Amino acid sequence: ALDCIAFSRSLQAEKPTGAVYGEEASLYPDSSQQSVELVRFVTAYRMGLDVLVDLTPYSPLLRAAASADGQLTLYGMIDTWVNNESATTIMYMSNETGQCSPLNHSDGHGWALSADLIFWPREEKEVDTRPTKSITLASGIFGGVYSIGEVSIHEGTLVEGGSAVQLNEAADFKHAVDAAVYPCPDGTGQLESAAFLGYMARQANFMAKKKDKAGMKQLRSDMLEELVWDHMALVSVTHEEQKNNTVWATYDSSISPTEDLPVFFMPSDVITDQIIDGDVWYNMSVPFKKVGRVVEAQNGVMKLKLDHPCLPQVNNSAKPQLIIPKDASIFPQARALVASTVQTGRDWSLSAKRARLEMNVSLNEIPETLSMPLLLEPSSSSSVSLASGITLAAPAAMGSIDLGDKAASGPHHRMAALPQLKSNASSKVCVVERKRQGSVFQREFDLPDLGESHVVMQFAVTGHGWASTEEQCGEYCHAVYQVGLNGKSTANITEFRDDCEDNPISDQYGTWWEDRNGWCPGTVEPGVFLDITNSVKSGLNVMTFDLAVWSSMTEAYEQYTDYAGFAMHDAASLTIGLTVFVYSDEAVKAIRLQDQAYSAAEMALRDGSSRPEALHPPSHPVQPKDIVLMENHRDVGEVHAASQARGHRSKGWFERHHNNPFEPHSPQRRNFMQSTAKAKGPSAAQRKASEAPAGDEKRIRMDFEKRAPWYVLGRGTGGFKHAVDSEETSKLKAFKKRLVQGESRVVLETINAKRLPSDWSQVGLRLRLTRPDGMDYDHWDRQASLGLLFNKDSADLQLHPAVANQDARSWKMNLA
Repeated sequence: ALDCIAFSRSLQAEKPTGAVYGEEASLYPDSSQQSVELVRFVTAYRMGLDVLVDLTPYSPLLRAAASADGQLTLYGMIDTWVNNESATTIMYMSNETGQCSPLNHSDGHGWALSADLIFWPREEKEVDTRPTKSITLASGIFGGVYSIGEVSIHEGTLVEGGSAVQLNEAADFKHAVDAAVYPCPDGTGQLESAAFLGYMARQANFMAKKKDKAGMKQLRSDMLEELVWDHMALVSVTHEEQKNNTVWATYDSSISPTEDLPVFFMPSDVITDQIIDGDVWYNMSVPFKKVGRVVEAQNGVMKLKLDHPCLPQVNNSAKPQLIIPKDASIFPQARALVASTVQTGRDWSLSAKRARLEMNVSLNEIPETLSMPLLLEPSSSSSVSLASGITLAAPAAMGSIDLGDKAASGPHHRMAALPQLKSNASSKVCVVERKRQGSVFQREFDLPDLGESHVVMQFAVTGHGWASTEEQCGEYCHAVYQVGLNGKSTANITEFRDDCEDNPISDQYGTWWEDRNGWCPGTVEPGVFLDITNSVKSGLNVMTFDLAVWSSMTEAYEQYTDYAGFAMHDAASLTIGLTVFVYSDEAVKAIRLQDQAYSAAEMALRDGSSRPEALHPPSHPVQPKDIVLMENHRDVGEVHAASQARGHRSKGWFERHHNNPFEPHSPQRRNFMQSTAKAKGPSAAQRKASEAPAGDEKRIRMDFEKRAPWYVLGRGTGGFKHAVDSEETSKLKAFKKRLVQGESRVVLETINAKRLPSDWSQVGLRLRLTRPDGMDYDHWDRQASLGLLFNKDSADLQLHPAVANQDARSWKMNLA
């Protein structure tokens, strides 16, 4: 039935306005000054998307932007790298026979993006329930992406007689916990290796405390692979002899092969079916295990004997490619270092227990530097003989940056001198900066004279990065976001989604059912709406955004430091969208007199929050999975992305672990995918409920929340779909099948302001991702966004881009 409020029609007392506070203008595409994200979404694995989300709270921004520029400039962005050249050939190994066969593999080509703005009319006597003002404080995928818990290295040189450091590139240490200075005459490599050993020892310590034998075994295997990888080399197969599993290959002068040297497959060349998570089959790259040995080698030619029938096929580009260590000493040295690192981690458990007894405190109160240093390296006193073991110790710092007055004076501080360094003033040094992420950002913003107005905040956060980050943050970690306003705590919010297995888009590929921090594959993420009227005031307001992450080691929420990301060249990040909306008292009264709330914003105005459960983070969250170490067993696209990131570790780093994205190459695989879809999808009752009509076909008010949290169209949507296509609505096409792929990740479109309706009660965005003509979907779950770009201020639209940090290159040091 119609839900027209019986108030006399009243015009809004003031003209709708918008304001945008954000990051530096250089972050935005197309030379724009700022942007506002209207909707965040994540693509499904190798499938399309058709959703409808409410944009009514952004009505004043749409008006203000149109009046400022005479048009709306919309962007669509999908963070993908695939293109028309992503196809390749890999080898599929039968997990029953060991035989290999060529398999055409592609990561897909992209998406066709379509989007429409849909406006519902306002009845003659209906009160205007739209907000009057929109103030964006974090702008999402452009300007709202924040790295968290970074540990980073800055190269520099001692200057001023050894009392200061001149950095090669400017830096701002205002968020640093500490910034230690180390000698690094040959660059950052030695410290990066020390960070890796420190992290591995931490993991060994964790496994020892848990008494996790399987985890410790996996740790040893992963660490061994990481240590030897830079010292492996490809050989060029010239011909094979299938009947006795023998191949001949040539090698260059960098290799010193000897008899019985181990042979391995290039992992990115071979996939096979493997079980992970107990009962789930994956097509994954083969483990890094010995597959053969060198029989003889001389004059640049070697004979290799393989242990099973998957031989390189010369007529197929000699795949799978074979790799061997460059000399016989590499594996013994690596194994000795693994053993020493694991033992060091075990010893920390004992020393921490002793310290706890001596200091009479709990284990969590033991100073971190006492039990587990950030960096470890073989000590100079270690014997060259591997039989005697390798002693690990923390490298000695030369000093540290004085961070005592950073809050008061920004990046320029007074520092103590280091007189003992004056004779070595030209030494190359590295500064290791450690951040323990508590504060993510702070924003000052102005609100008009509020009077009896009400204020609602929309808060949408998704976490990204996982392959080699601490606690698999931000994708899989349990995070609590602490929002403060004007010096007082406003809310502790969790966006963790534990309902991904209920996604109606359940016939996609990949790990779509795994719970994640703020998103699921194949979803839009409008976030949480919260009534903050009692926390804000007219005039200047200050908002703080802080972070706590559940630690599986201490079993408590803590400030976050990404030690793993530092050691493994990975990064954790949050994409944050945060906008404040001002509603007139008359609008709020009308919304509260309705039979129901029709949107998440209206739910917040009626009940305080659109998702009350999000305001009560679990005191002891159930981890979605145990910490997976370096070679996380996930589907191909993300593992491939992780290996690319690790590829910057050294020039010799191979691109590897490029698994096949669940190609249904056999009837068994197709059956598995079908059975998985049935098992993980919504129940029959859920589907029946989702197909119920949205109400009377004459309804003017659209109930956007009826299909929350998925907002999916096109799957038994009944009356809901009818309401979208109703002749009562006005539609503006923003994008029509625009190709989005690696070379065109961002697409733009403009809408003339005159095409906007003169008035409306509600506005929604219909977003569709379809298969590009003559191409295939991108196979992976990609972070994506659709929003508005702005080029100039106006009377109705105020832009407040942030000023670039005044980073400094010259820093003095404290005495070590």
